[in-house]
Amino acid sequence: MNRVERLIRQSFLELLKKESFYNIHVKDILETEQISRTSFYKYYKDKYDLLDCIQNDLLADFDQFIAEVRSKHPEAVFINGVPAETSIFTAVFEFANEHYDSLNSLFGANGDGLFFDKVIQHITKMPYFLLDNEALNAAFTEDQWEFINSFLAYGYLGLIMNWLKQGKNRRSAEEMGDIMAGVVQGFFGNISLFSLANLESIDLTSFDFSKLDLSKLDLSQFTLRGNEDN
Repeated sequence: MNRVERLIRQSFLELLKKESFYNIHVKDILETEQISRTSFYKYYKDKYDLLDCIQNDLLADFDQFIAEVRSKHPEAVFINGVPAETSIFTAVFEFANEHYDSLNSLFGANGDGLFFDKVIQHITKMPYFLLDNEALNAAFTEDQWEFINSFLAYGYLGLIMNWLKQGKNRRSAEEMGDIMAGVVQGFFGNISLFSLANLESIDLTSFDFSKLDLSKLDLSQFTLRGNEDN
């Protein structure tokens, strides 16, 4: 990206902090950095194209950033298919930190209102987001996994957005990585035993346990609790 493109984008994102995307005109972008109209249309068709390019480049940068993190931790990032190594989660918050201003502008009230859904659709289709656990994958149908991934994606993105809104008072990326790893591990740790049976409810009275194959179940991932009242 050359200097003119960077100036155009910087001007646009600065305006987005103060003005609704739908009230911003190309002339407003040009006036801020004294950019010629010819220069703008050399790179972008209109403000919609500019916004789309910024969003797409940000998502591409995110993919590359996460791929680099995973390449440095090829085995430690996942345990039984579930993200456990906090580095994979911390990396997401580090990326958000690095692009703090841009993300606040794009997700904020002055954005186009479509970026949130765009990010959700993007991350739920990426291999680094999907789980790779044979037992868990076999326990749910494709439709059920679609709902589970949506649940995780909306929760994860909502947490990031809330964290960004806290400004200078927000926790460190490392702290958030630890928190998120604990949440995900806890979530799958609690559903794993039941998901292996592919149950539609927790009613086990009619379940044939002779058909339950526990050979691939890693019991180290579970904690057995007694009756605390006794």
